[in-house]
Amino acid sequence: MTNISDTDGLSRAKRLERFESSVVLPVLEERFPVLLAHVLCGSEFSSYYHWQPLMVWLDMVRFHDFDDAGQIYHVLREWRKRLEYACLEGPSLGLLKDISGQIDLHIRPVQVAVGEQPEDESVRRRFHLLLQGVVRWLQSRRETYLTEICTFGRMDPSLALLVAFLHNYAGIVSSFNLRWERLQDFYQKEILKGIARKRKPCSTWLSFEKSPAVNSVLLQRNIYFKAGKDEKVAGYKLLSDMCVTGMKVAGVSIIRVEKKSDRYPEAALGYVTSVLQSTLKDRTARPEPIGLRIHSMLLLLSEGEREVSVWFELNRESQQRWVGMVDEVAKAQEINPDEAAFKILNDSFLLKVSTSEGDREVDRFHLRWQEGIGLRLTFRLDESFPPVCPDKGEGAPALSLLMNTEAWLFPYSWARRLEVRSVRIHVKVNGLREFSLYNELGQVDARQPFSPFGIQGDKGAWMAFGCYEMALKLVTHVELHFRWLHLPVGNGGLEEHYREYNKGLNNRSFRARTEFLHNREWKQTSGIEEHYLFCTSSASVPIAADAVKEETKIVFEVPEVVLPPLDDITRFRLGEVRSGFYRLVLSAPDMGFGMHEYRRLFAEVMMENSYRRRKKRPLPEPPLSLQMDAVSLNYIAEEEVQFAVGCHSEIRFSYIRPLSGTVDATPDMSHPITLADGPDDEGNILIGIADAIGENIIRLYIGMELLRREIDHEYLPSVDWYYRDSYRWVKVDPVYVLRDDTGGLMHSGAVIIQFPFSISLEMTDTEGVFWICAGIHSNVCNCSVLRSVSLNVAEVAWTTEEETEKSVPGLLSYQRVGLLDTTAAEESETEMKARLSERIAHRQRPLLPCEYEQLVLQEFPGLAKVKCLRGIDAKSLNRATVVTLVAIRNRISKDWPLCTDQLLCRIESFLRPYTSPFAKIDAINPVYEEVTVFCGVSLKEGQQAGEAISDINRNLCRCIAPWNEEQKEPVLGYCFSIRDLISCIKENPSVEALHGIKLLQVIGEEAKFGLKEYTGEQDENQTIAPSVPWGILVPAVRQYVKLVEAGEWRQDIEFGDLEVENTFVIQ
Repeated sequence: MTNISDTDGLSRAKRLERFESSVVLPVLEERFPVLLAHVLCGSEFSSYYHWQPLMVWLDMVRFHDFDDAGQIYHVLREWRKRLEYACLEGPSLGLLKDISGQIDLHIRPVQVAVGEQPEDESVRRRFHLLLQGVVRWLQSRRETYLTEICTFGRMDPSLALLVAFLHNYAGIVSSFNLRWERLQDFYQKEILKGIARKRKPCSTWLSFEKSPAVNSVLLQRNIYFKAGKDEKVAGYKLLSDMCVTGMKVAGVSIIRVEKKSDRYPEAALGYVTSVLQSTLKDRTARPEPIGLRIHSMLLLLSEGEREVSVWFELNRESQQRWVGMVDEVAKAQEINPDEAAFKILNDSFLLKVSTSEGDREVDRFHLRWQEGIGLRLTFRLDESFPPVCPDKGEGAPALSLLMNTEAWLFPYSWARRLEVRSVRIHVKVNGLREFSLYNELGQVDARQPFSPFGIQGDKGAWMAFGCYEMALKLVTHVELHFRWLHLPVGNGGLEEHYREYNKGLNNRSFRARTEFLHNREWKQTSGIEEHYLFCTSSASVPIAADAVKEETKIVFEVPEVVLPPLDDITRFRLGEVRSGFYRLVLSAPDMGFGMHEYRRLFAEVMMENSYRRRKKRPLPEPPLSLQMDAVSLNYIAEEEVQFAVGCHSEIRFSYIRPLSGTVDATPDMSHPITLADGPDDEGNILIGIADAIGENIIRLYIGMELLRREIDHEYLPSVDWYYRDSYRWVKVDPVYVLRDDTGGLMHSGAVIIQFPFSISLEMTDTEGVFWICAGIHSNVCNCSVLRSVSLNVAEVAWTTEEETEKSVPGLLSYQRVGLLDTTAAEESETEMKARLSERIAHRQRPLLPCEYEQLVLQEFPGLAKVKCLRGIDAKSLNRATVVTLVAIRNRISKDWPLCTDQLLCRIESFLRPYTSPFAKIDAINPVYEEVTVFCGVSLKEGQQAGEAISDINRNLCRCIAPWNEEQKEPVLGYCFSIRDLISCIKENPSVEALHGIKLLQVIGEEAKFGLKEYTGEQDENQTIAPSVPWGILVPAVRQYVKLVEAGEWRQDIEFGDLEVENTFVIQ
């Protein structure tokens, strides 16, 4: 198995290894065997002591020639012979017994076998290893043998005197050498004055909650709070005074402006594709409604056929911007501009109008571009559509133009750039039947036939009509439609009917004028002075002598006047309102409909006929007693608002946008407004705070998920804070953001904002909630995931010393919300030695890779290993002077260890002052490349399949990552071969045969798959290694061990064989 240990980097244990034991500096020799050998070597009578046991012991200790088995055996026999001679007159020594026992019991039987099989190399090899083992075993017991020999009592006196002298000399020299052993400590502590570093003050954050019975609670500095049972510290001490208020988090919303790269044509134009909103409790991202809402009484449309047109007149720059955008889309989609404009506007928006049951969508409407003006919106409502009226809580009906999330081109980007100079609303209603009718006798029921000019029908008689919805609008055109009842049936029309009246009356003789009520005065309408009451055809002027049609309409124009305010609809009655009614006054003929003339003529004819006996005069026809029926109104109303200083209109506008909430979002109408409004920032976190009135300091702790990937400095998120006042979002001046530890919402941290004012009731929404917002301008994809938001937080230092916790009146509870880092322990003596030694070596100016690694391990105790890659750019940015550092943190769980972006940034910031300004420091995480093995095996008869497969799976994982067996730190650069995999499978006693192996390796961070395939013996030497120097091979969650027969094994990779997470791998 191949282990590339030289590419692994520097681990913490390896760094401290050479400093854990003191360096021995033996200035004078103090070892007894060496001293004895030197004395005897220089003497002329050393052979005199040849048969002494002490000399045999000395030869045994100094023996080192293990190459020749015969020589070793000869030496052992000689040692036994000399010891036997020394022990002739006394008891045997332990050394003699051990040598004799080894020769008789172990060595001689093997020697006999060697003599019988002189050509068997394995037997000779075993004999040689046995002799080596015996000698080494005797040497390991040298201290026991020396003690026995010195106390044996049969040592030569001269030799005994020499031994005593040498022991005394060794004791004196040992104390002298001991001073030199303490030289390193003396130099570091007394000369360099080195001391161990104290533990860095580490802090965390607590969130407090007060009792509702008190207004606030003051917490003083250094007050002690006891830690929880499961925490690794004893308690916490407050670092500064703080006041606990009653503020609470009312809600948290996350709004994200997305630009998907797979949605066209938005991706080609760089446009926004959707605006999504989620909450802290519900992570489901839903499209957020965005658009423009128009509030106007012109939209009060109760019944009939209703047609509404809205013109959005754009300024010159916006018109040019629209044309340019259409050309850009047409070019990107390879279509003509007219088709592009149609496709853009065809489904860009959804239309809703307010009803008594809430907003209701209008299915059919048209939004078109009108050259020289801008956009024109047109929609029609039939009689079945419910009345358009104000929604609950609103004073006027509303029209909502909402962006369609499924539009061909999502309009968010271009609609926010179009500035509207004016808006004109045109309303046309046909068939209005619910209105008030009056004549000289009082109010009449329009649903029943009635006499419009009273019973007499004299000249000057009138009929007044009015509608509350019309009275609220600038009506320009009115049509009164009705049907006459009891008309003459003759073909001569009214000329024939009134012939006996001798007044020259015909169909054109009966006319009326129209008037409108304004400030309690009746004024003449504009246009035609008198209107014909009867018609004979579709022509405006009736035929003098012709049959009269029942259907008639009166059409007149109303001049533009200022509408006075009206009370509610219940008081809309003639005589009680100043305006809002219209009147039809009978102006011709002078006799009216002839009731008085008929009476006079009737009496005259009757008297005249009483004198005549022949050819009596015909009686006149009774005057018309006409009645109206099926009365309805058509009208046209129009109003325009100019967005300029000094212009006023009853039309109101509000934006429907994610950040508006329930408060008013009315734009400033003193200058052109945009067609739509929404957040500029890519991401927005809205935090609602309840019970904030009167406060001016907000202490937040924002909990983010650990971001275990590295972010380059040029891609760091940029965050600004906003607050909501009465009607808009206001940016918080950075001066008032006292603290922001989140690093652009990339990691957990505290945020403290101090406003220059106290929060007032006007700054809250209808529910009394004050809103602040964190707006992420760029690189929102590099922000971490929001987990929690806490209020009333304070920074505390953790301590391992227990103290008595004091009760604080009014304080209800507290909890730790910040991260707790206990890795920064006090520096040990070994770590101090390493630090001082490394400091002397590189002088805080690292040049070699090991010096970079030492500096990082010294400063960051949470790291287990660091690997320096000089001149290798992990990001392929062609940076020639880059120094890449692969950091592996301490392993605290079964997950593969990864550093947070915050830690990687701290490493880069720490090294920057110690390196050249031209060098680029890049701290990165290792790349874990998953390896999946698919093998086919057959088991021996009677073996349990489940147990065997589990054992093979464990062996495969151990082969791929042996360091993971005991959850040690990963090994960079570790590799293995196909042969290693085969061996770990075949070593299982349950496996009868291995039929083949297939291998999948996920390469790098670019989601590419490298497929390593083994199907025959020729590939056994193929090495599986990480694709990059900072890569680490790790086993996949599942290894595929399949029980197959020899003929069932498929050599090729097929569908379903291998998978990565939930993705099948297909070759």
